[in-house]
Amino acid sequence: MSRGSEVPHTQRGKCFNGRSPGGASCGKQGHLSRCLVVIMLLSGISREQVVKATTLSESAVKKIIRAFNLYGVDGLIARKRPGRSPVIGDQQKEDILEEFEEPGRAQKTFWTATAFHGHVRDKYRIECSYSTVVRLLHEKGCVLKVP
Repeated sequence: MSRGSEVPHTQRGKCFNGRSPGGASCGKQGHLSRCLVVIMLLSGISREQVVKATTLSESAVKKIIRAFNLYGVDGLIARKRPGRSPVIGDQQKEDILEEFEEPGRAQKTFWTATAFHGHVRDKYRIECSYSTVVRLLHEKGCVLKVP
């Protein structure tokens, strides 16, 4: 690259003095690269030069431009992705935990995690793992008791 076409560097971990173009702090590394792309484009650097200067693809730069044009600086903030939906719903969770409290309803004197997992799978017809049932019990505050 010739001297005239070099892209100005920012400090590592900073985005234009620690601020994004709209004044909000950039924070994480992903925010930094998105802020840097916008700053470079706003300062007159071509899209091709931005792609060469960053590790981003052409399509990624286009997505950043689209997000910035639609939502402003808020479009540069990474959102938490929703992830997988829970296997056990809230109402069902309450019913299951209520049943755990009263093992006599299932003709048991006490529950082991393995037995309770089998009971939940059979009675409620839920395809859930043992660790899901144990996590549910831990959320309720139950702990393993060893004699």
